[in-house]
Amino acid sequence: MAIRKYCQLALARYKVALLLLILLAAVGFGLFRTYRLLTFHQPGIVGSIKLKVSSNALPQGIAKNEISATVLNIFELPEDVKQKVGEDIIMAAMKLEPSNIQFSEPISLTMTVFANHEFTPQLWHTGNLGREEIKDLQISFNKTKQELTVTGSVNHFSQLRATKKETQETAKEFVARRQEEADWLKQQAERETFWSAKAEKYHELADKGLQWEKEGVKRFGSDSDLPKLGKNAYHKSAALEQYGKNLEDDYLGQIELTKDPNKKFDLLKEWADKTDALHKEWDKAAWDERFEYPVLGKDEMLSRALGESTRGFEITIEKGASRMPGIDMLLKLAKEARGIDSIISIEPFDDGAVLVVGRPRGSGIAKQIFAELDERIRKEADVLKRFDLLKGRLDKTDWVQRQSVSTDERIILTLGKDALKESTIFREQSEYIINNLLDLAGKEQDLGKKRELAQKLLDIVNWLRERFETLGYDEWRAGNLDMSRWPDSIEDILGDSVPAGAEIQLKPKAADAPKTKPKPTTPPTAKCDFNGFLSCRDTFNLQGCIDACPYVSAPCPAGTSPDTECKETDKACSDACWDRGTAHGSSCAKANNCTLEEIQARLQEP
Repeated sequence: MAIRKYCQLALARYKVALLLLILLAAVGFGLFRTYRLLTFHQPGIVGSIKLKVSSNALPQGIAKNEISATVLNIFELPEDVKQKVGEDIIMAAMKLEPSNIQFSEPISLTMTVFANHEFTPQLWHTGNLGREEIKDLQISFNKTKQELTVTGSVNHFSQLRATKKETQETAKEFVARRQEEADWLKQQAERETFWSAKAEKYHELADKGLQWEKEGVKRFGSDSDLPKLGKNAYHKSAALEQYGKNLEDDYLGQIELTKDPNKKFDLLKEWADKTDALHKEWDKAAWDERFEYPVLGKDEMLSRALGESTRGFEITIEKGASRMPGIDMLLKLAKEARGIDSIISIEPFDDGAVLVVGRPRGSGIAKQIFAELDERIRKEADVLKRFDLLKGRLDKTDWVQRQSVSTDERIILTLGKDALKESTIFREQSEYIINNLLDLAGKEQDLGKKRELAQKLLDIVNWLRERFETLGYDEWRAGNLDMSRWPDSIEDILGDSVPAGAEIQLKPKAADAPKTKPKPTTPPTAKCDFNGFLSCRDTFNLQGCIDACPYVSAPCPAGTSPDTECKETDKACSDACWDRGTAHGSSCAKANNCTLEEIQARLQEP
C-alpha cells in the first residue's frame, strides 16, 4: 500500500509539473509571437494586405488562384513607384497581379501598416493609366499592436502604395524609418562579395546617414527623440570606417593581381588620392571619432605600402615540447596576434621563447614596384627609350617622397638615402645611357644624324646634371658618380669629325644657364652630416625594444611582503637591444660620414 500511495503521489506530481510546463510553453509562445508582431519585421517590408475577390468580379479567363498580392520592399521600388524628391513619404507598397486587369465590380482590400499613432494616410494606384488616389477609405488604429489598418476597394489591378504627409510624421517615426533604411543598406553592404562593391555600399550608407542626421535637425530642431550629433546615428560613422577598410583591401588586392608595375603605381596613386579624400571627409563633418579610420600618420595600410613596416611577436614554447613549431604554425600565430603576413627572421631565446619578426600585409609595396620598374629599365634595348623610362621612374620616386609628410614616421622609408634604390638606378643608368650614346654618335657616319645624336646626348647630360642636384644622391650607398667624363658641348661629342668652319645648330638654352659646366675634379672630402645621423639614429627605438622584452622572476628586495612576486626585464633581451642600438648607431655614423669624436662633440654642444 505504501508503495502504491508513493507511486500515485509521484504520478500526481508529474501531471502537475507537466501541466505547468505546457502552460509555460503556451504563455511563452504567445509572448514570443506578440514580441515579433510588435517590434520585428524585415527592413523595407512594412505592411500586409488582404483581398476579398468574388467570382462574379473576375474578368473572363482569370481564375481565383491566379490572383496574388505581394508586399514590396519600400527601399527597392520600381522607378514608377518609388518616392521622388518632394513627394509624400511612402509607408508601404504592394503589387497586385495579374497587373492591369479590370474587375466587373469593385473588390475589397485591407492594408495594414506599422504606425505608432493614428492618422489618415493616402492610398495610390499606379498602373498603365498613370497614378490615381483611392478615395473613401476606412481607418482604424491598434495602439497595442502599433498597426494602422486601411480598408477600401479597387476595380483594377496595379501597384499600390500608402503614403503620408511629412507633417503627419513625428521625430520618433522619422528616426525609426531612417534607421530601418540604414539597417537595410548595412545588410546590402555585408552581402556584397567584392571589396569594391562593399566600399561603395558603405560609402553610400555613410553619406545618407549624415544627410538624415541633418534632415532630422532641420525638420524637428532639438527634439529629444533625435540621435545625438557626432555619434554613430544610422551606422554612419561605422559605415565610413568600413568604407576605408574595404577601400584598402580593394586596392591592395588589385595591386597584388596586376603584373604591369606602371599600372600598379597608378593604382597606388589612386588609392592615396581616395585616402586623402577620406581624411577630408572625417575633417568636414561631425563623425564618431571612435570609428575614425584610417588615422592620419598611424600604422595604416597605405603608410605601410609607401614605406616598410616590420613587427615582432614573441611566442612562448611550452616546456617539455619535443621541437619548435614549424614555419606555417609560427606564421599562423604571428598573423593572428600581430597581423604579420610574411616572416623575415626567427630568433629563439634560451628560455624557450621564439621571437618572430615579419612584415604585415601591404608592407613595402612601393619598394617592390620600383624594383620591377628598374628591371624593365635594365631590359630596354633602345637607349633613348631607356632614358624616358628612367625619367618616369624618378618622377614616381618624387611622388612617393611627397607622400612622406602624411605617413607614419615609424615605418616610412628613409627617403633620400637610396631607400627606393633611386640613387643606385640613377648612377647605373646615367653611365650606361651616356656611354652608349657616345658610342652610337662615334660610329654614326652620317654627319646630320651624328649631330642629331650629339644634341640629344647633350640634352640628356644637362638633364641628368640638373636632376642630380634635386635627387638627394646617396654616394655612400650608391657609389661615387664620376661626371668628369661627361661631355659639356657638341664639340666634346663630335670631336675631329666636325669639319673646320662647319655650322652647328644648337637648341637654345635659358639665358641664365651657363654654356658649359666645369668638369668636376677630385670629389671633396665629405663632411659629417650630423642632422642626417640623428634622423638615421632615431629610426631605431631603443626604449621600445627594451619595453617589448619579457619580464622574468627576480629576487625581491629586503622587506618585501612574502606574498609578493617580483619580476624584472629579461637581461639577455635588453642586452640584445643595446647591442642592436650600438650597431645601428655605428651604421648611421658611417652612412653620414661622422666619426665618434665628431658626434660626441656635437652632442655636448649647448
